[in-house]
Amino acid sequence: MTPVEIKLESGLIVAVIFIENMPTVMLTDVRKKIREEVDELVPEQFNFISNWGPPISRFQETKIFLTDALHKRNVLMLREMSSNQYPSKRKATEVETSENVDVIYPATPEAKLGEVTEGSAAPGTTDETSLPSTSTSTEGERPSAKRPVQRTLTSLFGAKSSPTARYATAAVRKGVHIYSQQEILRSSGGEKERRKWWNEKAKQLCEDPQLGMLRGEAIDQKLHEEWRLHKGTKMIEEEMETREAIKAIVDKYPDLEAFLGSKNKLKRETLTRNKTRLEVAVQTMTRSRDTVQKLSVRLQNTEKRGVEFQKLQKEMDEQRESHKFYYRELGKAQEAMNKVLSIKKSQLRVLMEKKEDYTTDAE
Repeated sequence: MTPVEIKLESGLIVAVIFIENMPTVMLTDVRKKIREEVDELVPEQFNFISNWGPPISRFQETKIFLTDALHKRNVLMLREMSSNQYPSKRKATEVETSENVDVIYPATPEAKLGEVTEGSAAPGTTDETSLPSTSTSTEGERPSAKRPVQRTLTSLFGAKSSPTARYATAAVRKGVHIYSQQEILRSSGGEKERRKWWNEKAKQLCEDPQLGMLRGEAIDQKLHEEWRLHKGTKMIEEEMETREAIKAIVDKYPDLEAFLGSKNKLKRETLTRNKTRLEVAVQTMTRSRDTVQKLSVRLQNTEKRGVEFQKLQKEMDEQRESHKFYYRELGKAQEAMNKVLSIKKSQLRVLMEKKEDYTTDAE
C-alpha cells in the first residue's frame, strides 16, 4: 500500500490515506476513501487540484486517474470550496438555454447602457419584483434584488463579461475556466506562462466551428492534453538549446571540458534514453489525438442505428483507452526528462560562471 498525503492549497497537511494498486485508482474512488476514513479532517466541500494547476470537477474525477493528479512526493492537493461557489443547476440551465447567453441586455432608459440593474428583467424572463408579494414582511420593506445569473457565472469562472472579450464570454457559456488578469499577475515562472497559454488556447478552441459540439469538461480535457504536448515539445527544444550552449562554451574554452567532466554525474546513455522516450511519447500522443478527432467526426456523420456506427463506436472506445495510456506515458516521460534537463541547465550555469572567471583573469 502506498501512503498519499492530503494537503490543502494553503500548504497544511491534514491527513494521510493508503492506496492499493495506485495506477488503476480513479479520483472518484479516492474521494469515497477520504469520506470513509478521514472525513472529519478534510473540508466539507473541496475539489482536487490537478498537477497542471486548475481544480478538477466532480465529473472529471470519474475519468482521471489518481496518478494524473498527484503532485510531488505523492501529495494530493485540495481546494476548499464554499457553498456559494457552486451555482445551482437551475441557474446554469438558464444561462445555457438562453439564446443571448453572452449578451449583456440593455437596461431600462434610466440606467446606463450595458448594465443590469437590480429589479430589471432580461427579455424572455419574469420580473420577480413586479409579482404580487405573498410574504408576511412588513410594509415598506423591499425584497432583496435577484443576483444576475450572467454576472454570477462570470465571477465563478474568472472571465470578463465585457462584450469586447468575446472568447471569454464564450468560454463562460461553455463552462471553460479562463484565468483572470489578477490570477495571471499573481503567478510566476512556468505557471504564469501556462495560464497565458491556457487563455489563448481556450479562445481558439471555443471559437473553432469544428469543435462547436464540445462543452466544458471535454474542452478542459483537450486543453490539458494540448498543454502536455506543448510542454513536451518545449522541453525537447530546451534540451537542444542547453546542449548547444554548453558545447559553444567548451569549444571556446577547451580547459573547461575537464572541469565539466568532473561535475557531470549524468550518464550520456541516460540523457539519450530520456530524450528519445519523450520524443516518442510526443509523437505517439499527437497521432492518437488526431485519430480520436477523425473518429469523432466520422461518428457524427454516421447513422447511429447502422452497423457501421457500432463498428466505429467500438473503434473509438478502444482508441480512447489507448489515448489514456499515451497521455499518462507522456507525463511520465516529461518527469524523467525534467530531471535530466535540470541537471544540464545547472551545468550550463556553472560553466557560464567559470567562463566569467576565465575572462576576468585574461583581462
